[in-house]
Amino acid sequence: MITPTHRVGHNVASLYRAADSSSEQISQTIWGSPVERIDESGSFAKVITEDLYTGWIRRSFLFPIDDDQDSAVSTIASLFAEVLVEPTPKSEILTRLTTGARIVVGRLPSVGPYIPIVIPGQTHGYVHEGHVSMTYSPKTTSLKDVTTTEPVISKKILALILDRISESSKLFVGVPYLWGGTTPFGMDCSGFTQLVYKLNGIQLRRDSGEQWLDKRFIQIQTEIGFAAIAFERADLLFFSSDPNEEKRITHVGLALGDGRFIHSAGKERGNTISYCSEPYYVESFVGAKRLSGQNGLSIDASV
Repeated sequence: MITPTHRVGHNVASLYRAADSSSEQISQTIWGSPVERIDESGSFAKVITEDLYTGWIRRSFLFPIDDDQDSAVSTIASLFAEVLVEPTPKSEILTRLTTGARIVVGRLPSVGPYIPIVIPGQTHGYVHEGHVSMTYSPKTTSLKDVTTTEPVISKKILALILDRISESSKLFVGVPYLWGGTTPFGMDCSGFTQLVYKLNGIQLRRDSGEQWLDKRFIQIQTEIGFAAIAFERADLLFFSSDPNEEKRITHVGLALGDGRFIHSAGKERGNTISYCSEPYYVESFVGAKRLSGQNGLSIDASV
């Protein structure tokens, strides 16, 4: 678990392998995400993100965490949301936030359907209420609050989570492939599964290999072969393009429960739905994991 020191104040911020923007992009983090700053070099800071991933980010994208306990906090619920200078559809756009971005509601009054939000380093902007999750309301309990505070998750709640994960995964069909990507602007395979689970209250680890080792999931018996298994919705399916016998995990997808799975299939195909009977995936299949709920759903239980 990280000790947050800063929040991200850029809509989508690249996380690099080294303190250099020409180095490999290994992941991304989005607006409002908490990070723990552990080092710095020039214009970059080394951080640990909430999925326990470590990399380098531009220092200008980070802002010290303010005490917002008395502020209403919410998230962006739509795939994209325009942040406007003024509360009018004809206003200049400040930026575009992506789904899951954490926003602090400003202390100014709402203007019609437009909600004021705090802009780090500036004053405020406006977002249409149709893009905002209303879970910040004291009258509402979010699914995330329900699922992450209990050590053992009931079958009823777990079934609800898995149904929502399966349905929300389809929103990302057609999103382009991007190595290190984690947003609807572009994503890689594990970035996709991570995002879909996160939107439903569960923070997965970043890479497909880490997701394979996640202790919150149980392994599914797969001796009868990939195409013959009746996978349930939201099962994680793992594949390998590694020719060695160890079969290092190189790809992950998410089962839809109907003989198909959805995944970010590479540069040419992007996020797409495939059949479990396709020969390439039958041959490269390594195994499958299913969320159990027995160890709780916090990321602390993943290792």
